[in-house]
Amino acid sequence: DSTRAATLLEVYGTPYVRKNLRGIHQIHSRKPSCAILEDFPNRDGALRFYFERDHLSSLLLLKFCGQP
Repeated sequence: DSTRAATLLEVYGTPYVRKNLRGIHQIHSRKPSCAILEDFPNRDGALRFYFERDHLSSLLLLKFCGQP
């Protein structure tokens, strides 16, 4: 599991807090989705996992419901 093996996680997107839930919306195209109506053109989001072993990193791009 990358999240457990990573020593650092870098996240690009829009943070949210709802009741006891915290998370990140718009990780990838930053286009409107079912959860966020705002559009951020030319500002991609991402997750990057950094691993101590061999000083490697891994970049992950995702799409969410309603994003082109």
